Amino acid sequence: MAQTFLRNRKFLGVSVVLAVIVLVAGCGGGGGSESARDADSSIPTVQANSLSTKAFLKKANALCKETKTRSQVGYVHYAEANKVPSSGAGLSAKAAEFVTTVFTPIYQDQIDKLRALGAPQGDEAKITSIIGAMERGLAQSKAHPLEFIRSAPFFNEASKLSIAYGLAECSA
Repeated sequence: MAQTFLRNRKFLGVSVVLAVIVLVAGCGGGGGSESARDADSSIPTVQANSLSTKAFLKKANALCKETKTRSQVGYVHYAEANKVPSSGAGLSAKAAEFVTTVFTPIYQDQIDKLRALGAPQGDEAKITSIIGAMERGLAQSKAHPLEFIRSAPFFNEASKLSIAYGLAECSA
């Protein structure tokens, strides 16, 4: 019975950390200003596609929902395989490795697939801004993994842009 309690307690701790990661992971970008977005010429413009806005939103939201699920499962597997505690020095020590080996590949795949999906005609700049904010958030997460794990607002900008466009699944 004590082992069951400890397993449930560990699962609860991992679940809490996972919930924080999922909220952050789904969001998308940092808290940059409009001028910071405009000044970032390193972000390639997303090309137009033949999808209607409705069809684009359906495909993009499904993609982001799948990414959230992959991130959740990835964290649980990583936490179990690496005996990651829900807090403390053990969590701190594993944050960078988790961000590098689990979160970054999954989230970069989402970014790449969104870019490949393209944007509805006339919305290229909006989708480019959302993806740019996601890329900045990912870069900040890699640079500051412990802060990312502790729910730093690296993805606030993309979350706001995603929600405004109708990409609710690409947000927290």
